[in-house]
Amino acid sequence: MAELICCISGTKTTQPTICKKLAEEKFLEPRIINLKTPFIISVGRLVKCKNYPYLFRAFGQVLKKASVHLVILGKGPEENKLKKMVGDLFLSSHVTFLGFQKNPYKYHRYRFYPVIS
Repeated sequence: MAELICCISGTKTTQPTICKKLAEEKFLEPRIINLKTPFIISVGRLVKCKNYPYLFRAFGQVLKKASVHLVILGKGPEENKLKKMVGDLFLSSHVTFLGFQKNPYKYHRYRFYPVIS
């Protein structure tokens, strides 16, 4: 596992024991996400200023060259609109919305690529 810098309740910490404990929390979604396939992960509020449509269009281009999955962690007022857009772009089988996750660090143990918008 890579070294993590964790932000907990707005407090930044690099204490390895806290980060390790968060990253080792049980992952309950393996039946939803194939953990053998690399995945791109986006963590954040689902709001217009995050420009998720741009992410989805870019992800569509990535799929032409690589077998990956996109995981969205977060909730917000744009959620239904974004889910519809994923369907309209024929990405539904490659994108999973998992909603708000109190501990997003547990996903760091797997092959993933973070996206920041």
